[in-house]
Amino acid sequence: MQIKNAKFAMFLNNLDYGGAQKIQTFLANESVNEFKEVYIIVERTTPIRFEIDERIKVIFLPEINFKKNNLFNKLVKKINSIVQLRKVYKHLKLDLVCVFNFDAAYISVLSKIGLKLKMIGSERRAPMLLSLHKKILSKIFFGKCDYMVFQLKEAQQFYGKEIIRKSEVIPNPNLNKSSILNYNVNECSNLVTVAAARFEHEKGIDLAIKSMVKVVEKYKDIKMDIYGKGHLLDHYNELIDSLNLKENIEFKGTTDNVSKVAAKGFVFLLPSRSEGIPNTLLEVMSNGIPSISCDCPPGGPRYLTKNGERAVLVGTEDYNAIARNIILLFENKELRKKISDKSKEVIIDLDKNIIFSKWKIAFEKALE
Repeated sequence: MQIKNAKFAMFLNNLDYGGAQKIQTFLANESVNEFKEVYIIVERTTPIRFEIDERIKVIFLPEINFKKNNLFNKLVKKINSIVQLRKVYKHLKLDLVCVFNFDAAYISVLSKIGLKLKMIGSERRAPMLLSLHKKILSKIFFGKCDYMVFQLKEAQQFYGKEIIRKSEVIPNPNLNKSSILNYNVNECSNLVTVAAARFEHEKGIDLAIKSMVKVVEKYKDIKMDIYGKGHLLDHYNELIDSLNLKENIEFKGTTDNVSKVAAKGFVFLLPSRSEGIPNTLLEVMSNGIPSISCDCPPGGPRYLTKNGERAVLVGTEDYNAIARNIILLFENKELRKKISDKSKEVIIDLDKNIIFSKWKIAFEKALE
């Protein structure tokens, strides 16, 4: 089937802040000029944090709400999602659906049993770090996709020959809307910026906090602003209290413009334990903001930084190395300038038009 005659949908768990959601809405918006019809189908009703083309119809699946969120109720919710998604698939008579990550993939696979609906999947995590049962289930359900897209070769290699044969590697595009042409490494404040859409263990916010102990020992006036939200916020506040860092670290809530807030400081920090291609790091690098990142699996920061040429790479979990490099960049303006200039190379490498053209080819292969 030709792409121009096909009905296409993105299915995702929510439209709240998140890297996967940002890329999926980008793909949907670009697809309206290629497909006959484009839809975004959402499992959970959440605020819409991204701009969506007016030609795209957004459909929220009907939910069942329980007062208690126990295991049985969670199971009932997922069964309901499968049933409701199947109804939408049948009603719209879709030709192709795209899903990111396992949570959306298994719901979609089960919903489309017996339907003539092609599916393209995309793994955005570090699959080698999953628990054993999730590794097995991911291989089973992603194996049911007609085509697969990975951000990084390391993630693709994990899935073996059968999936590699029907897949390709496409990195994230540079979707930075900011243009901080006057960013000057010599005129920035004594601020370290950290940002994550969600406060989860894999985002390593605790590592950023711990790194500040040695930083503050040497430079008491260095501050850290942390952007994001999530269930670990209270835990992080307790950690800050226990380390006597209340005067140096502040939580700022969420932001839809990481570059704007990071440009106030001298360095951006990505302390993650796991990342595909991190959109926050990509955004600040494209604006020439010097960055430090953990070299976490499956290798996204290593790819973006060109093995540490465009930003400082440190070992995952090594908050002492983070501290040393925060101090190094604070003291060394020449190094900050060098990293700032090199980091802007990602603008050319990850042009959004080039990246979408690769996705378009992947969509066509899935429809074959």
